[in-house]
Amino acid sequence: MQIVQVLEKTVSPDKDELLAAKNFLEQAAATNLPGFLQTLSDVLACASYSPVARMAAGLQLKNQLTSKELNIKIRYQQRWLSFPENIRELIKTNIIGSLGTESTRPSSAAQCVAYVAMRQESPSSCRIEDPNNSHRPAKINSLPQHAEGSGSIPVARDVKEIYFDLH
Repeated sequence: MQIVQVLEKTVSPDKDELLAAKNFLEQAAATNLPGFLQTLSDVLACASYSPVARMAAGLQLKNQLTSKELNIKIRYQQRWLSFPENIRELIKTNIIGSLGTESTRPSSAAQCVAYVAMRQESPSSCRIEDPNNSHRPAKINSLPQHAEGSGSIPVARDVKEIYFDLH
């Protein structure tokens, strides 16, 4: 089964297809999580895939990056930082490149960008001091420009809103 087809089945009304998709995704994450997240980011980045597959890829990616439970959130951050740097960079490049290319709202890419920038990178690698002595991730500071440059002001707003929701 191809990942795009599996992701599309995550919204199937057929309970058997839904369960098969869930099991496939869980097995893929358990087998090779860094590779799985890279593949999800590849799907999110490919504008020719269906909006359903891209949205599901973004949701799966986000769910592997963060949790509402503090202990799990910390574990996920440590897990992310244990991935090879080249894999993390590729995932970040894919999700940033996805900004402004989705036809659905809220933007899955914006959610992933916010969670990676705010929760996954170590403070020394993504935080800078601004003139008001508050700390903002350097990546977030440049993202609205990237999103606006793609002609997608709503995505820039998504990134900003998610960023402020996380604080």
